Amino acid sequence: DYVVKPVALAELEIRLRVLVQRTRGAVDESQVLEVADLRFDLGTLEVSRAGKTLAMTPVRRQLLELLIRRSPALVRREELETLIWKDDVPDNDVLRSHMHMLRKAVDGEASRKLLKTVAGSGYRLGLGLSDE
Repeated sequence: DYVVKPVALAELEIRLRVLVQRTRGAVDESQVLEVADLRFDLGTLEVSRAGKTLAMTPVRRQLLELLIRRSPALVRREELETLIWKDDVPDNDVLRSHMHMLRKAVDGEASRKLLKTVAGSGYRLGLGLSDE
């Protein structure tokens, strides 16, 4: 496996888990997270919706993993910012830009939208959620 420096520790940890899993030759279904027709395979880091593979950057994969794990609960923006930038959160609204691109990837061509913004609070992932 090849990793470009600098590498986020979370990504390195995921890649190491994948390598260990490959050597064991086992597929662990607990490594697949799903919400509706959205599927995130933690073993291969592949994300798909309705069977179509979605391109994801490492930051967007981290955001998506947290949102899927917490679905359908609200994830506060402060928690998402801390996940990505730890104690060094940028002054500008970079999170909103990442969430916009994540929404475009996840909901772009789908008729049923999964990623919801809760104004002034955070984000939710799931079906049948209000946009309030």
